[in-house]
Amino acid sequence: MAQSYSGQDLENQYFAGQDLRGSDFSDANLQKANFTEATLYGANFSGANVRGANFTKAKLNKADFSNAKIEGANFHQAKLQCTKFPKSSV
Repeated sequence: MAQSYSGQDLENQYFAGQDLRGSDFSDANLQKANFTEATLYGANFSGANVRGANFTKAKLNKADFSNAKIEGANFHQAKLQCTKFPKSSV
């Protein structure tokens, strides 16, 4: 279910396995957050800091990481069809 976490400090937060499709994480601090096997279809991560976050096996189809900080994030076996990464810093 879509929720708004925009601008929040969620460092080390545990979201593994949750259904967060369409949620707004724009400009949030998500360093080292755990999204393992989470459903994040269409989620907005624009401008977010996801450095060191774990997206292993997450469903990220059509998610938006525009201008996000993604250095060290783990996208191993994540579903990334139509996911946007423009101007993201690695």
